[in-house]
Amino acid sequence: MLIYQCFFENILHNLHKYAIIGLVSFYKSMYSEMLYRNQKEDYGMNLADRKVELERELASVKREMKSCNHEWGETKYDPKTVKEPYGYKLVGQGSDTWFEPEGYRDVEKKRWSQTCKKCGDKRYTEQTRPTGFEPTF
Repeated sequence: MLIYQCFFENILHNLHKYAIIGLVSFYKSMYSEMLYRNQKEDYGMNLADRKVELERELASVKREMKSCNHEWGETKYDPKTVKEPYGYKLVGQGSDTWFEPEGYRDVEKKRWSQTCKKCGDKRYTEQTRPTGFEPTF
């Protein structure tokens, strides 16, 4: 079904691109009818069988992603916001005392990311090289 969905979405995208209105509505109705039929019939499977089938498909996709020979795209600056404590106050009674932060503020940490063109896996780094401060992966 995923193949048909991608096929119809690709056709719809191209038809919108060239503004052929009559064919767009025809393909949209075909696509929605196909989705309705697949949701209703589900190939004669009950929900438990469908769940097992989807879990197998998910495991297959995970295996493919794990064995991907990554082809990394361009490096993008992708800062990370973290909470950092400020000011400390003494809390407790008698000899049982400790320090707690008075509050937290958002601090932006420098971070860069790259996304694999094949599988969509993302990797991050906070390290830079001394020359030109390029990110190190």
